[in-house]
Parts: sequence; structure tokens; C-alpha cells
Amino acid sequence: MIKTIILSCIICVFSSCTTEIQDVNVTIIDEIIEEITEETIDDVPAEIFEQIHDTISITRVASEEGRTKAFTDITFFDNQFFLVFRESDKHAFGEDGVIHIFNSIDGFQWNFIKEITMPGIDLRDPSFALNGEELSMYIHGSKYENQIITQFSAYNLKYSKINGWLAPTDVLLDNLTVNTNNISGNEAWPWRITWHNGTAYTVGYNGSNIFDLYTSEDGLFFKRQYAFENIPFVPSEARIRVDANGEFFVLVRRNTGSTLLGRSHNPSEEWEWFCNRKFGSIV
Repeated sequence: MIKTIILSCIICVFSSCTTEIQDVNVTIIDEIIEEITEETIDDVPAEIFEQIHDTISITRVASEEGRTKAFTDITFFDNQFFLVFRESDKHAFGEDGVIHIFNSIDGFQWNFIKEITMPGIDLRDPSFALNGEELSMYIHGSKYENQIITQFSAYNLKYSKINGWLAPTDVLLDNLTVNTNNISGNEAWPWRITWHNGTAYTVGYNGSNIFDLYTSEDGLFFKRQYAFENIPFVPSEARIRVDANGEFFVLVRRNTGSTLLGRSHNPSEEWEWFCNRKFGSIV
């Protein structure tokens, strides 16, 4: 589970650096992860890890001088690949981010199909979510004042096999927590959405007093579950995955500490935490 997430991070780095199609031997990536696991994740149960040996072909999709293209996600649905990312002039506090969607039949030739913008809102961190035979995309929005975040928002776009990507719909949290950082709108930033057995799961954070599990029956209104204990070192980005046996895993970035890996059979009630490694971002 953790290996899949680490591999995704490494592939994103290669994708942003390459200028032409090339083969990357995953044995090299295995060696990197083996070093990580041997030196810094000794407390992670061995059954979580699995070895991957394959060759990956990588191609650059888009390149433009002076533009930041980041926060990528990719999925395969309706007999095609979809790729989405944010574009701006800076990582933050520059032009408001816009979202670009590409598609591809073979994974090598890519076509630009849609741009998503919202006046006055910095769109960030687009990600796909698959719920059975339904595909949708989630996007975060931020507003700033003097380089300080003043508002959180989130949006959902559903995909139609007939009409393509539909118009955005607001995504709301229950907002029952007293927010200590004076951010209006949603009380937290839902980082990624994962569906399991008809329920949408996400981890929301606000950088101060909220880091917790949220769930939704419709994927548009999320309720806080109060499932996580007080986790130190400013936990933020987190990605949930569920294995074939229904066990939940979450990889958590902490801004001032090591990464945490959690596992649970009852995600709204109890989590076991381990891991001791710092990564730059959880995708």
C-alpha cells in the first residue's frame, strides 16, 4: 500500500523532468524504497509491502516556459485515460490557479479537452474519484488576503459518457467545529476522496485545530467523524486507500514531523499509527 503511494510520487517527479519518452527500470525505484524501508520504517508490518518489478514508459504531456504545472492526477475510465493538473505562474500566492484536463486513448498521445477557472479563486489539487461506474473530480479552492488564506471551498465535477465533464457543484463540510484560524467557508481542506461500499471518505485539515476523517453518502456533503486523536507536528495532506479485505490505510504528511501511516478496520472509530519518514507531499 505505502509502496504504491511512494511510487506515484517518484513517477510524478520523473514526468515533470523528462523531455521525451524513456524507459525507467522500476528496480531502481525498488532500491530507493528498500533504503527507505530499511532505515526509517522499521515499525511498519511486513505484509503492507510488496515488490514491484516492471518497466515504465514516461512522456511529457505539456511544457511551457515560466508556468507551473503541478498537483497531477490520472485515471482510466470510459476506455480512455484522463489527466488533470493545476497551472499558474507560481506554486502559491501568484495568479489564481486554473485546472487543465487532458485525455488519451493510448497513454502517449494526449489531447487538451477542458479548462476550469473561477474568478477570484485559486483552484488547487484536482483529483479523480471513482465510485463504481461513476467518475468524478474534486477541486479545492482558496482565497487570500495579503498572502494569508481567508476562505476554503471545494467543488465536484461529474463525468458523463455523453456530455463529458459537467459543471462544478459545491462540496460542503458540516462546519460544526469552531475554527481557530479565521478561515471562512469550509472548516477544513478535504485533501483526497476515496469511495468504499457507497461511502466517500476523506481527511480534512486546516493547519491549526482540525485534522480528521470526514464521510459522505452523496460525495457532496461531508460530516466530521472525530476518528483521529490529537496528532502532533501539524498533520496536513492525507490519502486513504482500502485493500481487498476492507482494511483502510492512510498516509499522512506532517509539516513539522515525520510522515505517519495509519491502518484501521473501523475507520470512524479506531486507527493504529506507525512509520517514521518525511515526504514532501502525499498524492
